[in-house]
Amino acid sequence: MVASDLAKLVNYIVNLESVSDVRSHFLKVSTSMTDFCLELFDHLVVRESGQVATEMTKFFRDCLFKLMNEEERTTFIS
Repeated sequence: MVASDLAKLVNYIVNLESVSDVRSHFLKVSTSMTDFCLELFDHLVVRESGQVATEMTKFFRDCLFKLMNEEERTTFIS
């Protein structure tokens, strides 16, 4: 539930603001989108399973990857 609620919130914000504005919100809590995504991925996907992992994978794919630039995506995936 947390993942789907977070995904809905990010999608709502993205529809209201530009991607750069949304990125700036996330960068207030982390030094980079890559660091933010890796930390979130570690806590909510790697350390969890079942529905939480499925929802978080969708959240990364459908929300956070849209906010990352190509360099950040490459760093995150490698």
